[in-house]
Amino acid sequence: MRALLVAALVAAAEALYADQAGEQDWHRENIGRVTHAASKQKALFVLTEAGDRSLVASLGARTGNLNWRTALPPNEKGHAVALTDKAVITLSGEGKCRAWAQAGGALLWEQPALPGASAQALAVIEADKQCTVAVLAGNAVAFWDCSTGTARGAWFAERDEDAQLAAALPRGASLELKTLLAHKGRVLVAGAANGKALLASLDVPSGQSVQASSAVLVGRGLSEITLAARAQGPPLLVTLDESGSITAYDALLAKAPLATLDGAALLGEKPLALEAEANQRVLRLKGSSRKLLLAGVDDGPQNGGKRQVLIPLGESCENCALGASEQHGRVAWARVDHDYGYAV
Repeated sequence: MRALLVAALVAAAEALYADQAGEQDWHRENIGRVTHAASKQKALFVLTEAGDRSLVASLGARTGNLNWRTALPPNEKGHAVALTDKAVITLSGEGKCRAWAQAGGALLWEQPALPGASAQALAVIEADKQCTVAVLAGNAVAFWDCSTGTARGAWFAERDEDAQLAAALPRGASLELKTLLAHKGRVLVAGAANGKALLASLDVPSGQSVQASSAVLVGRGLSEITLAARAQGPPLLVTLDESGSITAYDALLAKAPLATLDGAALLGEKPLALEAEANQRVLRLKGSSRKLLLAGVDDGPQNGGKRQVLIPLGESCENCALGASEQHGRVAWARVDHDYGYAV
């Protein structure tokens, strides 16, 4: 599998994709059910589902007007959307990554599918005047240049090939990577290993070989593991255990928990799932009949020094996607409903 992934990383972007497999339709307003969203100033960029097709589209944030849309190949489900300065990055299928121009929707580059579909996550890292796309597929993270799609290396979560993993993981441990999050020029990767949470930190690679700079295991009896971004302060590693307890850790240290919450008290019933979206800005806590939105907040002086790192935002919308953008330390939210209604 590793040989296949390396071959996929160095393959050239298919610039003819738009002519071969996609179509742009500036006339039809019906673009399907919105599944993922990202917001930027006056525009919303969304992934949608319409029958057996997924689409990427740009909508006016204030008018709701359709700016452009492009259909992905049949049965290629969209998984994630993120933004760079000028591009929309999408992840679909079993790790297919594409970059589209925010103005007009032209395809800028495309990288072929990565082997492995146990997890699908996308992050954009901007540091030292360099922009890099990180894609999680299976138990590997691939890195590409934001502007050109040029391969920048890959990290394989294999105990025998990474010294930090070897130190953190017992021999024979079953590892499944779940998600990743960009933070100040590095990538944080979270996964599950024998009921515990693995947290690894990766520096943006300058060559083909990538090693974790740190890796730790925390918790026990965990059923859900994710990462949550905050406008200020370090991101959070958030876990849900089999009893319904929610625990938040500083994702840069991952030592003692910052806070532990009673998930059943928050939700009104035992929580069964915990998922992140909107660039990890919001968490969806799900039970058998109820859903609740949570967000990470800074636990600094503005909160009186209290360890209040996760707060409820209210009941989760049933058929909607959430997008978030940050400017000057403040986060703006956008909600796109199945009927294309929106709120900012």
